[in-house]
Amino acid sequence: MAVTLCAPFRQPGSVSLRLRLSLILIAAWELEVRMRVLGVHATASTLWLACADADGPVDLGKDYKVTLPTALESGAALERARDAIARLVRTHEIDRVWLLSAEYSKRFKYTYNELVDRITMETVVAFAAASRDIEFRRVARKTARNVLGIPDENKMSAHASKVVTRQDPHWGPDKRDLAAMTALAGLKEGGRDV
Repeated sequence: MAVTLCAPFRQPGSVSLRLRLSLILIAAWELEVRMRVLGVHATASTLWLACADADGPVDLGKDYKVTLPTALESGAALERARDAIARLVRTHEIDRVWLLSAEYSKRFKYTYNELVDRITMETVVAFAAASRDIEFRRVARKTARNVLGIPDENKMSAHASKVVTRQDPHWGPDKRDLAAMTALAGLKEGGRDV
C-alpha cells in the first residue's frame, strides 16, 4: 500500500493529516492484534492442524486433522480436499496459514514416492488458502526454529513443551505439536518476511 503525503488542505471542520494517520495506525494495530494463524504439519497420510491468536491456542474442535482422501490424484478428490480446508479456514476465521516443510538433513532423506502424497496435500492447502484470499507460507523448520528461538539440536518436536501448550488429542511427537509450533511461529513473525 502506497501512502502519498501532501500538505494538509484545511477547511473548517476538516480532519488534520496527523489525526488521519493516527487513525490508520490504530486500525492497522487492531488488525494485527486479531491475527489468527493456522499451523499445518503434514505427514504421509495426515495434515495435523493447530491454531493460535494473540490470546494463545485456539480450540479447533474436531478440525484438528485432515486425513488424505483415497484416490487423491483424481480431480474430484482434490477439489473435495481443497473445499474442506477452505471451509475450515472460513469457519475458524483464519488470517494466515503457515505450513511446515518436511524435515530434511543428512539423517532424514526421502524419495519422491515417499513425499508425493504429502506434497500434493500441501499444495491443496495452498490452493484452499488462495481461494479464501488468505496469506499462505511454506516455512522451513530452520525458519520456525529461529522465530521461536529454539536451538537446532534434536528434532523440532523435542522442544514443543518449551514453547507451546499441549492440546490433546494426538499431541506429538511429530503431530499436532509441530502444527502448534508452526502456528505460534506464524503469529510471532507478524507481517515480516522470513
